[in-house]
Amino acid sequence: MASKINEKERLPSRKIYNNLQMGVYTGTTEVNILLEEIENYTVMEIEELEGYHLKRCNHEFRKNRLRSVNSRISY
Repeated sequence: MASKINEKERLPSRKIYNNLQMGVYTGTTEVNILLEEIENYTVMEIEELEGYHLKRCNHEFRKNRLRSVNSRISY
């Protein structure tokens, strides 16, 4: 019984997996590695990495958005 609980804990939820998969398109190494080895992580570890990754994505998104806004401003 205990081994089944531990095994379940190690399976990431679909939401977490989808969010990590989205990160692959940004080309971040951490997420590419994580997707290959996702079964080796506990859900808590994945959520921790996901939080870090989403912060990075948001930062990149804001940076790129500012860049595109600035390029549209005519002087």
